[in-house]
Amino acid sequence: MARYALALIICTAASLSLWKTSHYYFFIYIELERWFGGSTYFHFGFWWLIALFAPWAFPQITKKQKYDPIGARLLLILLAIAVLEEFSQAFIPSRGFSWQDVQTNSFGCVAGYFSAQLLSLGWRWIKIMVPKPFETADKRQASKASEQR
Repeated sequence: MARYALALIICTAASLSLWKTSHYYFFIYIELERWFGGSTYFHFGFWWLIALFAPWAFPQITKKQKYDPIGARLLLILLAIAVLEEFSQAFIPSRGFSWQDVQTNSFGCVAGYFSAQLLSLGWRWIKIMVPKPFETADKRQASKASEQR
């Protein structure tokens, strides 16, 4: 499910980027951008969403390894893609490269990635701390005693 959501987010972002590049009904795109607060919010929002769903879409890349103790390989991959995507706009005549956009994309990636990590940590905490329905105190004590052995 996470991969479908990630694919939908990426397709939406790519479609909006192509729409802006094509200048087809450009005034409608500009109004849409203004409605969301400007291109900075678009850049941050889409990269935040991409980085939020990527750890669940590709959990094997976020697992901690001996050479990657915090599991940041996926974050580095996302940051590289975000920077390269912005650099690619320098070669399109109707678009332009902006360091502010690179910073916004990068900040959105980092914020989204760590938001996903916090949500995962919270979910694991809830699964541990909240008792299962219809679980009696005796069963909880027995399971804790077996864990201590």
